[in-house]
Amino acid sequence: MKKLSMLEFPIVAVLLLLGLYMAMTGYQQVNTYMEHGKNQPFKTNFKYADKVIAARLLTAKPTIDPLSIKVDQTVFEKAYLSNFTYMTELYDVTIGKDMDGHITEGKTHAIIKSHYDDLKKQYVLYGTFTGMPKLREGYYYEGWLVRKEPNFSIISTGKVVLIDEEFTSVYVSVTNLSDYDYFVVTLEHNDGDPKPEVEILEGQFTKI
Repeated sequence: MKKLSMLEFPIVAVLLLLGLYMAMTGYQQVNTYMEHGKNQPFKTNFKYADKVIAARLLTAKPTIDPLSIKVDQTVFEKAYLSNFTYMTELYDVTIGKDMDGHITEGKTHAIIKSHYDDLKKQYVLYGTFTGMPKLREGYYYEGWLVRKEPNFSIISTGKVVLIDEEFTSVYVSVTNLSDYDYFVVTLEHNDGDPKPEVEILEGQFTKI
């Protein structure tokens, strides 16, 4: 191994100190985001995000579904065993940017299925998620049914909850919501505002 000359030694020492400083600074930045949160501007990945939805989602007033059914253990089990007609794969639209200390790395994904039973007069939606960042205190994920046309409308399907260590979304209603052909997941913080905040996942339903 070549020995360092008297001139090279201080240069190497400076480079090592600079690298150490940059590493520590980066760590402190990430730690700050995780501990305190910081709103970071991020570009939407329009490979997976619809531009109309992206433009209107944050300003649309959620529609209230008065005929939604409370999901208990019995309702959940029936939803899980349903024969579904429609399905969508949800893809990450954040391009892996930091969102108040939550970083998806562009790897979040979900499968959402839905069906309206004409005999039971019941709409059922069931979804499972992978790659979702661990939630910081005071935050939650929320699902949204979206109808683009003829009149733009969004309906909250409630919080995405952990069931057996897996993020899951279940929604049941007497209302036929089959015309809501998009599904969106947002990151929300518990501020009492019913409007959606940061979009994470999106997909369009297609017939199975």
